[in-house]
Amino acid sequence: MTYILSLLTGKLIPILGGVVALALAFFGIRFKFIRQGRKIEQAKQQAATKRNLETRDEIEEAISGRTDDDKRKGLKKWSR
Repeated sequence: MTYILSLLTGKLIPILGGVVALALAFFGIRFKFIRQGRKIEQAKQQAATKRNLETRDEIEEAISGRTDDDKRKGLKKWSR
């Protein structure tokens, strides 16, 4: 019985500890890349949304024929 315990504590436990450490390192790095990829994708989507909003504003200005200053003057009348 002591021979089995000495084998476990002497050789098997350090090997298992190393395997667990390698697995944790692998998954830690993997999750780090997943988080970075998610942040990159969110940044791309935010940039696309910003471009879409700017394009929408340009189209609305072209259709209405009024600039931002003209719009503000019109809104001042209503805010008083």
